[in-house]
Amino acid sequence: MANIVKIDPLEFGLTVETAANIENQFAPMLAKMTELEVEFNGVLALDKSLPTTAKKARELRLKYKDVRVGTEKIHKVQKAYYLNGGRFVDSWKNIQAIASQNNEEVLESIEKHAENLEKERLERLQILRVALLADYVENASDLMLSSMPDDVFEAYLTTKKQQFEDKKAAEAKAEADRIAREKAEAEEREAQRMENIRLKAEADKREAEIEAERKENARIEAEKEAERERLRKIEAAKLEAERARIEKENADQLAKLQAEKDAEIAKQKEMARKIQEELYNKRIAEEEAERVRIAAEKAAKLEAEKLAKAPIKSQLTAWVNSFQIPQTAIEHEKKALIIEKFGRFLDWAKNEVDAI
Repeated sequence: MANIVKIDPLEFGLTVETAANIENQFAPMLAKMTELEVEFNGVLALDKSLPTTAKKARELRLKYKDVRVGTEKIHKVQKAYYLNGGRFVDSWKNIQAIASQNNEEVLESIEKHAENLEKERLERLQILRVALLADYVENASDLMLSSMPDDVFEAYLTTKKQQFEDKKAAEAKAEADRIAREKAEAEEREAQRMENIRLKAEADKREAEIEAERKENARIEAEKEAERERLRKIEAAKLEAERARIEKENADQLAKLQAEKDAEIAKQKEMARKIQEELYNKRIAEEEAERVRIAAEKAAKLEAEKLAKAPIKSQLTAWVNSFQIPQTAIEHEKKALIIEKFGRFLDWAKNEVDAI
C-alpha cells in the first residue's frame, strides 16, 4: 500500500512489544485500506464524464470515510488509555514528591539554620542602615548596605551625612542669597518704580505745560488767523467793490458805446430809409409827374383844341386850373409857405380871369 507510511516506534521511545500492541489495534483499518486501494485504482482508470463513474467514486469515498472514522475511534480509545496511564504515573510522582519535599524542607531548615540566622541578621542590618541613611541618600533601600563592613558603612554614612549637611548648608545659603537677592531686586524695583512715578509725574507736568503752551499758541495763532481772515475779507470786499465798480463802469461805457452805436446805426438806417423813401417818392413823383405831364399835355392839347374853339375867358380858366405843384419828399419850412403862396396865386389868377 503505497500511501501507508511505516512508523519507527524507537523514535517515540516505545518498546517493540508496546508498539506491536498499538499497531494490532489499527491492523483492521490498515487491512481495509489495502482492500480499498484496488478499488481506488480502478476508479481512477474510469471515464470521469460517465455518471456511473461518479456513483462508484461516491461509494468508494464513503468506504474511505468509514475507515477514517473507525481509525479516529481507535485513536481516541488508545490515546485515552495511555493518557490515563500518564495521569496515574503523575499521581504517584506527586504523592512521593510532596512527602519528600516536606521532609526536605524540614531538613533544609536544619541544614541552613546558621545561614538563615545570618540572613535574618543581614536583613535587620539592612533595615537599620537604610533607616540611618534614608535622610541623606535617595533610594537608600536599593543599596546593598548589609554587605558592607561596619567601618566601611560608618565611613560611607559619615560621608553621605556630611555631603547632605553641606548640601543643606549650600541650599540654605543659596536660599538666603536668593531671598537677599530677591529683596534687593524688590527694593531696586520699588526704587525704580518710585523713580518712574516721579519721572512720569514730571513728564505729565511737562506734558501739561507743553499742552497748555500749545493751546495758548494755538489760541494766539487762531486770533492772528482770525485777524488775517478779517483783513482778507475787508481786502476782498474792497477788491470786490472795486471790481464791481470797474465792471459797472465798463458795462456803462459799453452800454453807452452800444447805445451810441445803436443810435448811429438807427440814424444811418433812418437816413437810408429816408433816402430810399425820398428816392422812391421822387421816382413815384417823377413817374406821376410824367404821367400827369403826358395826361396834361394830352388834356392841354385837347383843351387847347377846345379852347381854340372856346371864348378867351374859358380858355384862361382852363389854363389856370391846370396849374399844379409837383409832389416832393423834401421836408423844409419853406415848403408850406411855397404851397400857401401857390394857392393864393391860383386864387388871384382865377379872380383875374373872372374879372374879364
